[in-house]
Amino acid sequence: MLGEPRSLLDALPALPSGVLIGVLLAGFVVALLRFPTLVKLIAGFVVLGVLAVLIGWSGSYLTPPDNTFARVSPGAGFWLLVFAFALMVADALTRLRFKPWVRLTILLVVAIAIGALLWSGAWNDLSMLKEYATRAPAFWAEARTHLGLAFGSVAIATIVGVPVGILCYKVKPLRAAVLNVLNIVQTIPSIALFGLLICAAGPGGGQYSGSVGDRDFRHWRGAGHGGAVCLFATAHCVEHCGGAAKRVACRG
Repeated sequence: MLGEPRSLLDALPALPSGVLIGVLLAGFVVALLRFPTLVKLIAGFVVLGVLAVLIGWSGSYLTPPDNTFARVSPGAGFWLLVFAFALMVADALTRLRFKPWVRLTILLVVAIAIGALLWSGAWNDLSMLKEYATRAPAFWAEARTHLGLAFGSVAIATIVGVPVGILCYKVKPLRAAVLNVLNIVQTIPSIALFGLLICAAGPGGGQYSGSVGDRDFRHWRGAGHGGAVCLFATAHCVEHCGGAAKRVACRG
């Protein structure tokens, strides 16, 4: 069901909407005019912080009392603002060339701030959190599947790719053949490769219904995604491992 769009002035009470407009105007001025990079970084974080707090306030403001069915979702304007100011923050961090420990500290502070917003319940009236509250077991099941696919595929790629990379460095004819095959794999769009591997992992494209069929499809999909991640990771692992062995040999 399509939602009803609301303007900024309708989505918040008068005072917070005025504060948000003022903060956004100041952020646009800092972004568009010549200011020190550190000022741009601080302005970007301030705008993102205000957006994060007020989007939760907007959800509580727009949700009717005692209504468990209404859903309030951030609109396209919100996501465009988040993208624009996150890009400004990323550019400022790149230009400032902070030391690694400073970057890690900034990342930790951002993670703590997001965790505090989630823990405080500021976003509980947004559609994303309401859906999570009603489907938490399914969410964590999919999260475990995702982590298993990601780390398992990378582990397999490392086990296979490191020996193959060293072997390709030692055997030049093998190097050309293996790298050509892996380069072809990397040129295939990932979505297309997922589909091909899902079909390859299943028993000939039969259709199933009910819980058994759904479970089988999840297994096919997991095998396809895991195989695609393995292939992409193996290609990079072989390439970089062979290059590292070459550099080590040159220094020796």
